[in-house]
Amino acid sequence: MSATEILAELPKLSREELCSIAVEVDRALREQGAIIYDDAYGVFTEADQTALASQAWELIDGDHGATPAR
Repeated sequence: MSATEILAELPKLSREELCSIAVEVDRALREQGAIIYDDAYGVFTEADQTALASQAWELIDGDHGATPAR
């Protein structure tokens, strides 16, 4: 079954069934290491962490280690 087929079936499921699926998807993502945390503000993934770390290092190391001008 494809992701498109699964998504098409979701509206047909009960609240309990959807919650059960959400728990299993979350568990599978955590096992893969994809999600660092999720809360009311959204999901933070390893890809997000990598992108933010890269941006921070660019700021820190922008001029080959020189302190950025203010």
